[in-house]
Amino acid sequence: MNRKIWKNKTWTVVIVLAAIMTMATVIDCGGGGGGGTPTVGFKARGEQWFLGFSGYQFLSGASIQGDWVFNNGSTHGNTLHFAAFTSSGANYNVSDGRVPARWRITVPSACILHLDPFERDVTAGSTQVDRCVVAVSFLVADPSSVDLYSPPAAVTIAGGGFSAAYGMPTIEYYDQYSGVLVGSATAFSIAGDGSSVQFYTPDLTGVYTGSYNVVVSNVAADGTPAVVGVAPFSACCIDPPPYEPPPDPPPCGEGMICMIQ
Repeated sequence: MNRKIWKNKTWTVVIVLAAIMTMATVIDCGGGGGGGTPTVGFKARGEQWFLGFSGYQFLSGASIQGDWVFNNGSTHGNTLHFAAFTSSGANYNVSDGRVPARWRITVPSACILHLDPFERDVTAGSTQVDRCVVAVSFLVADPSSVDLYSPPAAVTIAGGGFSAAYGMPTIEYYDQYSGVLVGSATAFSIAGDGSSVQFYTPDLTGVYTGSYNVVVSNVAADGTPAVVGVAPFSACCIDPPPYEPPPDPPPCGEGMICMIQ
């Protein structure tokens, strides 16, 4: 056989094999991730709420646990139980949680009631939240309101139940209704009888005129926060910036891919 023809055939075989291997790699990588639709796992978050004078208000993050109940069709994932503590706004990733399936997901605290159903049908990539309503002690903040242009150097919280047995208590400022954490600090002083604590005022940059909750927690033996109580708190006199809607997309032009034309 002509040597030149044999050489060309050899290169053709090499190129074809390389193409097949590349396609196999793409197919193999596309099944579980790479930005595709998830087929397994979900996220979960526990929250504690309390009944205030103007309805239910966010209090803090909480422990969350879940147990698989039964499958809903063709399922993926091997994890059938989980338990974790979730801080404010954070989710626990049940990466191999079995879905789609019925799960029982709850906050294991001493809840007065739950604002979400115990059992729910869970799908891949979803976020499951259980809001647990708890009884709280109402504390008093001094000062209970601040001028954001000249906030006080320190804040005193009174009401009792404070302890430094496992670490100094912590303070967190939350928007009363959204539950967004806007500031936090650790106590620098605590009364001998546990009746009051003092905190340096945290950085309140980005806080605007409105109502907030000051949540005080002791440090439990396992290192997790144990809520002592909540004090109402108000801030003045910086209004939030006006809402700026996003700019309109550019018109469809040559060389652009447009969803609607």
